[in-house]
Amino acid sequence: MGIWNIDSDGNSFVENDALWWGDSPANAMDEALKDIIVAFRLDVGRAPTLEELHAGLACSAEQALKEDQDLREAEGLYTFAIISEWSLPDLDGTMRTSEDCSYIDAKSAEDARKLWDKAEEGRQEWIRNLPDDASEIMKNIGKTEIRVLSVEQVEPNRVKLEIVK
Repeated sequence: MGIWNIDSDGNSFVENDALWWGDSPANAMDEALKDIIVAFRLDVGRAPTLEELHAGLACSAEQALKEDQDLREAEGLYTFAIISEWSLPDLDGTMRTSEDCSYIDAKSAEDARKLWDKAEEGRQEWIRNLPDDASEIMKNIGKTEIRVLSVEQVEPNRVKLEIVK
């Protein structure tokens, strides 16, 4: 997932290390908002106002976050940071290396690594099934080499993300 800083007004790419947003949550939010707008039109006859969306999020988010925390505690889940090194081929064929950090909820570091490996197997399967006419960019993504550097337990909601360039 690509991640970036945002401010409390929703402005992206600001100098702020307290608020984060990313591709995956943005995509999920887009889909949820489409559903909310449709439901609002059916029930109220119009799209919601931005103020109604903000109020609705505030109303629903606190309970959802509490339920998530309760579930994590009941299932004995911890957050693990998977630090990995990616070697990405550029279009000219040169390899560019960067570090990345992904987060996985699991009961142990061993389980976190197994989940990571399963996700990597899925990525490899996707690569094997690329069509012959896939773009060069897609083919190069398929040549990406990933090496796990460490698996570290981190405290949920206190994760300090560091973007390594």
